Amino acid sequence: MSAASVPSEKPLPSSVSPRRLQQIADVLGVSADFFNTPAHPHILHTSENGTRWLLTIDTRDLPVVRCTCGSAAGQRTTEESISSFLTRGAGTPQHEALVALIDYLLAMHLTR
Repeated sequence: MSAASVPSEKPLPSSVSPRRLQQIADVLGVSADFFNTPAHPHILHTSENGTRWLLTIDTRDLPVVRCTCGSAAGQRTTEESISSFLTRGAGTPQHEALVALIDYLLAMHLTR
C-alpha cells in the first residue's frame, strides 16, 4: 500500500453525461441527483485496535480501499486499488466485506 493524503469528498466526475448518469441511476434504483451529492466512504471493517478499512474514492476519482491506523505516534492512512486489495488478504474481515459488497451489487444489477 502506498501512503496517500485523505481526499475531500467529491461528487461523480462531471465528464459523465446526464443520460449515462440516468442509466446508472436506473440500474441502481436511485435518483440521478444521488450522483451530485458528495460520496461517503463505505466502512468495510473496524478492528478491535481501531484500524478502519473504507471503500472510497481517491483524488483521481478511482475507487480505493483506505486503511486508517491510529497509534501513539499518530494516525497513518494508506490507500490501495481495489484489484490490489483483492489479490491479498483473503479471509480477513475487511476482504470478506468487500467481496460481499461486490457480490451484492452484482446480484442487484443482474436481477433487474
